[in-house]
Amino acid sequence: MVRIVQAALVLAVAWLFRQKPASPGEPRLLWEYAAVTLLSLLLSPVTWKAHAVAVLPASYLICRRALWEGKLSRWPGAFLLLYSVPGVLLNRGLWGRGFIKLVDCYRLKTFGFLCLLAATLLCWRAERDRNRPPASADIRKD
Repeated sequence: MVRIVQAALVLAVAWLFRQKPASPGEPRLLWEYAAVTLLSLLLSPVTWKAHAVAVLPASYLICRRALWEGKLSRWPGAFLLLYSVPGVLLNRGLWGRGFIKLVDCYRLKTFGFLCLLAATLLCWRAERDRNRPPASADIRKD
């Protein structure tokens, strides 16, 4: 079942990113790179704790977007918060080894990574829609 969910996640992200970018410097490409980095972290069993630094590009882009616009949309903000609690605040230094082993058994960090991926994809969609020409521009007036 886990392999099926992983395959579905990969196929869904591949489907979302199926369009060729207009230029190599297109801003939405940064969001795609960040999402693929998070996806690789989710799919690799050996990178959970030691290499969780792979969340930094996505976290940076989300925070930068929030600072640039002066606010963060409701859902990306909620997903970023849901990542921050298990990913940052639940650590051995604060809570002790026994409690963190219990937290790890419930896969709260996995849930946090999934929330960060969702926030990244929502911001990617907003960036894509911002740079898309309006639908009325496609219609020619004769």
